[in-house]
Amino acid sequence: MATDTVPTGPIFPSPSPWNTKATIYIVPFWTSRETAKNLPDKAYHPLELQSSFASKGFSTPKGGLSMIQLIRYHETPVGPYDELVFCPGSFKYPVEDKDGKKSTKKAMRVTRIYVSQKYTCWNGRKIWNLPKHIAHFEWNDCPDGTTHIKVFPHDHHQPYDPTESRPSTKPFFQCTIAPVRWLPSFPMSTALLRKLGVDFTLVQPPLPEGKEASQGELPGTEDWAALTEFSEYSKKGDAPDPYESMPLESGGEPQNLHAVRNGDGRFGIVSDNDDDEGDGDGDSEGGEVSLPLPTASTTDVAATQKKRKRPNRKKSKKKKTKPQQSSPPRVPLTDLFPSGAYPEGDIQAYQATARTTAAEVRYNRQKYWEDPAWLNDYRKAAEVHRQTRRWVQEAAKPGQNLHDLAVGIEDSVRALLGNAGLETGDGLKSGMGFPTGLCLNNQVAHYTPNPGQKPVVLQQQDVLTVDFGVHINGWIVDSAFTMAFDPTYDNLLAAVKDATNTGVRTAGVDVRISDVSAAIQEVMESYEVEICGRTYRVKPIRNLSGHNIGRYHIHGGKSIPFVKNSDQTKMEEGEVFAIETFGSTGRGYTVDDVGIYGYGLNHDRPLNIPVSLSSAKRLHKTIRENFGTIVFCRRYLERLGVERYLAGMNHLVAQGVVEEYGPLMDVKGSYSAQFEHTFLLRETHKEIFSRGDDY
Repeated sequence: MATDTVPTGPIFPSPSPWNTKATIYIVPFWTSRETAKNLPDKAYHPLELQSSFASKGFSTPKGGLSMIQLIRYHETPVGPYDELVFCPGSFKYPVEDKDGKKSTKKAMRVTRIYVSQKYTCWNGRKIWNLPKHIAHFEWNDCPDGTTHIKVFPHDHHQPYDPTESRPSTKPFFQCTIAPVRWLPSFPMSTALLRKLGVDFTLVQPPLPEGKEASQGELPGTEDWAALTEFSEYSKKGDAPDPYESMPLESGGEPQNLHAVRNGDGRFGIVSDNDDDEGDGDGDSEGGEVSLPLPTASTTDVAATQKKRKRPNRKKSKKKKTKPQQSSPPRVPLTDLFPSGAYPEGDIQAYQATARTTAAEVRYNRQKYWEDPAWLNDYRKAAEVHRQTRRWVQEAAKPGQNLHDLAVGIEDSVRALLGNAGLETGDGLKSGMGFPTGLCLNNQVAHYTPNPGQKPVVLQQQDVLTVDFGVHINGWIVDSAFTMAFDPTYDNLLAAVKDATNTGVRTAGVDVRISDVSAAIQEVMESYEVEICGRTYRVKPIRNLSGHNIGRYHIHGGKSIPFVKNSDQTKMEEGEVFAIETFGSTGRGYTVDDVGIYGYGLNHDRPLNIPVSLSSAKRLHKTIRENFGTIVFCRRYLERLGVERYLAGMNHLVAQGVVEEYGPLMDVKGSYSAQFEHTFLLRETHKEIFSRGDDY
């Protein structure tokens, strides 16, 4: 009977301690010192084998009491799962006590683990440095009362399978468990073992990150960790003796280097036939062994959290501090999030029950929105947006030049992404999703300070709307907010924010666009704002709309108006939407203002265009190579060093190769506001990528 847990949702952190119930089968054996000197490659998964985790310069194998464990967890914080654990004895590692004295300690270590689902895989690695990897487990009950077990790893194969959709065809491990009739089963708590003098404390070195993991289940770590079944270590390092000190700072050989280890590839019952490559890919059949064990007992286990290494108290060394974001933000996110995992957006469950079958769920896993790398990129772009706008909300003050504010936003985005965007093609990898919009008062949308324009200075009575986008690999986080320095306009801002949140809540798979529009209008028109003794009803802008987002296309083809309509188009699973609402105290209808906001390459036109102007040809090439179909502005061209481009741009616009976009305004003397969020529709919930603690 196969017992894999089918992953149907995103990985979630589950902090320690874990209270679990499990059935455990233990196979103890002895590893001699001679064998420990040359542990076979199979003692480690290939990922850990090629890192400092398996380095003798990092810690030294000493052998001793060793074991293989087969565990069936019935109750855990992440659900039931199966586990195969390999512990080849003790390891000696360097430590430093509170006085700075260096010495060595010895403790048991797990070097290889397979588990049947991604949730425990991610958490086990992240919290306790346990080198977990996913495998398929088969438990077959035989007529003679024995149980035959096989473990098939989901390791990388050659040729490389990027989806890891299938386990190995041959087991890495297999055995037969036979109950001993004269020894009955009995319940046991592992807390009793400490009273008997048995200490199973594990000390685990940092893990490498599995960047090719198809489900994002292989995070790396930076610190050592201690794990015991009995008590929880604090972050201050007050572990029970003899582990009052943790290993020294991660050292040893680089992750991409490792010592060559020779061995016969056999430990206890694992693999009677050698896999010469030692890669654990199932190229050899695991040896079958009959284990005369008693019927397994049910055991309560409380796993504990990671123990951080004790800070160095020598005056000559400075304590490491976690990097903090600067103001304005210039520290790249890769420095703030060294693990590469970015915060998940706001998750909102649908009111209706799931509409798809299990077969559809399996099919949809092949879609891009189920790709952990794609999700992580979108979450990273959202984090860039959050950190940048946090600075804007602190820095935007009356007296500030809007050009300086726009440049500050764009410099922050590029710095956080770690991509200046100055080399050819860099702008297509990541950068601004469209020109920064900074609209005042009756300007509703699409104003940005461009070269040659008269400087605009922010005033105390102004209502400022900030709209900017961040993209990674063409997928854009589009989010906007409005701020005012006079509380007179608070109700205007509240109306539009409430309308946007209503639109986001209403949206879902199979929801009609007309229903979302009606909900937005009803909420927005319920607000009034009093300005200079006159009361205005907040009106939705009738000729603007929200939209779905395509790759390198800020408008993907579907529109969500802010007023009631008869559009029966449905939202679909996997679509990314930007729900934005505009409210105004004016007519609720925009007209073109003077000037140019930006330009965008017409994706319907061929790449090779018949233009007679040589400057237009050069400009067209620059646009294709640096922006593609992403909207850009004159400020971005001049930043790349492009000169005397206006004639060529006008020619491209006249030929229909490039589209130009102008600012939009309502009637003079009115005030407008905008709020916007980007979210992904999934089968059972939606993830609002751009959600923050500000709006």
